[in-house]
Amino acid sequence: MHTLILGLDGLDYRLLRDAIDDMPFFQELMRDAAWGMMTPAIALSPQSWSTIFTGVSEKKHRVTSFHAPLTRSRVPNMWRILNEYGLTTGVFNVTMTFPPEAVKGYMVSGHPAKFPASFPEGILEGDPPPIAKGGPNSWQRHNWAFSEGARLCKVHDPFCCIIGDTLPDEWGHGLENNWRNGREHIIKHVYPTLDRDVKELVADLQPEVLAIFSDHGWNSEVYSKTLYKPWREGVLNEETRTPVAREDWAYHTKEGVGFFAGPNIVSGEISPFPNKCFLPTMLDIWNIHTRHKFDGWNIAKFTYTSKEEQEIKERLEALGYV
Repeated sequence: MHTLILGLDGLDYRLLRDAIDDMPFFQELMRDAAWGMMTPAIALSPQSWSTIFTGVSEKKHRVTSFHAPLTRSRVPNMWRILNEYGLTTGVFNVTMTFPPEAVKGYMVSGHPAKFPASFPEGILEGDPPPIAKGGPNSWQRHNWAFSEGARLCKVHDPFCCIIGDTLPDEWGHGLENNWRNGREHIIKHVYPTLDRDVKELVADLQPEVLAIFSDHGWNSEVYSKTLYKPWREGVLNEETRTPVAREDWAYHTKEGVGFFAGPNIVSGEISPFPNKCFLPTMLDIWNIHTRHKFDGWNIAKFTYTSKEEQEIKERLEALGYV
């Protein structure tokens, strides 16, 4: 297949750095991909996912809550642009894609979808596990996202396959695991297991181009200086109905990530960049020059492929320069 895009909800830049010794696949990506901290203007899922796939701010796409889905936005998004150029897309479990759009390819709605919801209808095998708040149910949802997402990608063989996964965010929201004390578990178990599963997924699909991103980061008051705000005010313990101590809350941060790997992409860590740059960067990777205007820009650098170098040499020879 040509392109695989993985959206890992809530994957945190600093937690990734802390866990990287036990994440061999992401170690390879840090060596072989263009990557860095990808920052949202607003570290909330509706705004961030929508900006990532439209390349414009929330003032333009106007998706500011789960009640204004990206599939109903009047701003062109990634799969619509690819379809304009005759390229098929497979969009699977991506946040803000309910109801599903009629695309050239397929779409299975992500959170907050009422399952099963897909275009074309009936392409899912079985019902997905519900979104959870950490623990075994989160792993079931994650395993379903990767296995069913890969199956559909192989069956339909789109030019670009986009798979969303909520595992890091679900563990961040998992108030019952006492997030402050659970930070070590996320670093030592959740992220390394995710690393293994991403490696197996990529090996299974073998994309020519691989992009991975998160919509925001996760951290605690103790460990981050770029907190956005508490996910919600006045959180109560579900059993005792007493207020949860401030130090036990989990927070969104602006410390997400973005990775771009491909045959002619210059590798290495780059300076932090806004998430509105994700779509323009992908369009440059695909060499698509669209009429649409974006707030973001390409952040990747490229080398010539051997074929391109030969074509350039032949043109220069024909002009008498070589």
